[in-house]
Amino acid sequence: MKLHFLHKDLKSNFEFSHHKERQFLRLWHYHPEIELVYIKQGKGTLFAGDFIGTFEEGNLFLIGKNIPHMFQSSSKNFSEAYVLHFNQSFFEAIKSNKEEFQYIKLIHNLSERGSTFHDFRKNEIENLLFQLRDLPIPLQAINILQIFYSLSINANKTYLGSVNWLNHHQVSDQRLSEVMEFLMLNFKEDISLEKIAGIAGMNKTAFCRFFKQHTGKSFITYLNELRINYSCKLLKEVNSNHSISKSCYASGFNSLSYYNRVFKKTIGLTPSEYLKGTN
Repeated sequence: MKLHFLHKDLKSNFEFSHHKERQFLRLWHYHPEIELVYIKQGKGTLFAGDFIGTFEEGNLFLIGKNIPHMFQSSSKNFSEAYVLHFNQSFFEAIKSNKEEFQYIKLIHNLSERGSTFHDFRKNEIENLLFQLRDLPIPLQAINILQIFYSLSINANKTYLGSVNWLNHHQVSDQRLSEVMEFLMLNFKEDISLEKIAGIAGMNKTAFCRFFKQHTGKSFITYLNELRINYSCKLLKEVNSNHSISKSCYASGFNSLSYYNRVFKKTIGLTPSEYLKGTN
């Protein structure tokens, strides 16, 4: 899964697009534009930075600039999304220290680690996005400000990426990009320290130092968190107690007792407690 830079030649400071296809773009990519994605139809797996989770109809995601991401559809039916891209100039043109624009700063800040919104006014946001298809650019801007304002006051927000990923990840580092691409594609497999160090062209000691410096985490901690995030996705899908062992092995762990310890350390709950919370 090679990481690609996508060049987007926006005709203005923002651009709306409507996607309806069998599969969303299956490309692990990044771009300097901030992206707001509303899932109109379909479901699958979202990869964003060091986050792995599900997406489904009615979800709304905010992806910050240069965050590697991919929406991998799993539905056999069509997938459909409304997408807004913004360049930095859009926010710089609107942001100010005045109180009436504080909500713009909030949305911009939320984008930096990537965010998902909950309990927002779904019909209102969907209608405002749908109207963008036929509006001239000046009126599109008004709709966008309405969307931002509604999300800032009416929605609960959850960050996608971790603080360490935001503080340390530099997509411009080719060695780190190659390591991250390999991990995203192979985290469910056995990955030795020697193997991953070889991909970075380093010995094991140098790689451990390099990885901790760039991510703020040890390699094992980062790999375990990827696996636990994916395990949470599986538990939500299966949603039954007998699925815990299956989720353990399917996410790359080969010991159920170790999986339980790592799950509790990462999530703060045991797998069983987590399952009860999804019911």
